[in-house]
Amino acid sequence: MWRTANSLGVPSANHYFSHLRKNGVTLGRYGYAMQAIPIRIGSTILDEIENVYDDITKRAYEIFHDRCGSGALDLEDWLEAEKQLLWKPEVELIEKRGFFVLKIALRIIDPVAMSVLVTRDDLVVQSSENCHYPRLFRAVHFPQPIDPVKVQATYMRGRLVLIAAKIPVSEAFGAVREPTAIRESHSVRR
Repeated sequence: MWRTANSLGVPSANHYFSHLRKNGVTLGRYGYAMQAIPIRIGSTILDEIENVYDDITKRAYEIFHDRCGSGALDLEDWLEAEKQLLWKPEVELIEKRGFFVLKIALRIIDPVAMSVLVTRDDLVVQSSENCHYPRLFRAVHFPQPIDPVKVQATYMRGRLVLIAAKIPVSEAFGAVREPTAIRESHSVRR
């Protein structure tokens, strides 16, 4: 527990900030608390998309039954289920020389409940399934391959900022070799 600065039981600033640092929170410019977000590296984001797809399918089926199974409104049921279950926040993707900056404006969401999965081409930010609904789920496809190992994520003041280093085009798609001339070693006889 924190030591108190006065008889009112208010924690002193030094002890409060040391508590934050122990829990992975640092202070940014102007004294705002920033927290580094752990990042998982994977080869594909398909499993996360399939899990969300299954949840939406179940909810759409429940909506269908609530209507007594009448009519052919399956698309409307799907869209309503997606609206009820998922929250897809706005994303700002900024391309700089050598890296991408991705800014996601989040409401007050506990960074501990967030999960970030990164591949060479994609990124998924989602909240845990036991988080309150609607659940955060946002997938982003990068226009150029990135190095998943070099991605950094920071949460500050309701905003998630990710910095992803680009893989140089020559490395991403394999080095392009100049065609070599083929010399004919045989002569043509007449």
